[in-house]
Amino acid sequence: AETVISPIASSLPADNDIVSYEIIGATFAIKSEADNYVNQLASKGIKVKIAENMPGKMLKISFGSFKDEESAQKELNRIKKEINKDAWIARIKSPKN
Repeated sequence: AETVISPIASSLPADNDIVSYEIIGATFAIKSEADNYVNQLASKGIKVKIAENMPGKMLKISFGSFKDEESAQKELNRIKKEINKDAWIARIKSPKN
């Protein structure tokens, strides 16, 4: 059998996909609880939002959206120290409209 070597470029996101990185600091099953959490943090001057277009049933609270992983990682380190040590980065691939 012939071995087919695929070009490296095929593993990169296609031009029609936009990749972003969301820092997720909390998840909720119930929308009102997610809203309450967003409002609690807002009252402390911390701007977060419910992340749209995320897979799964849980509502995920985004502490920031980034176009590159390096920026997201820097902010994640700060959030882990200051707000939530369990925060994590979600890589989101959204097709261009």
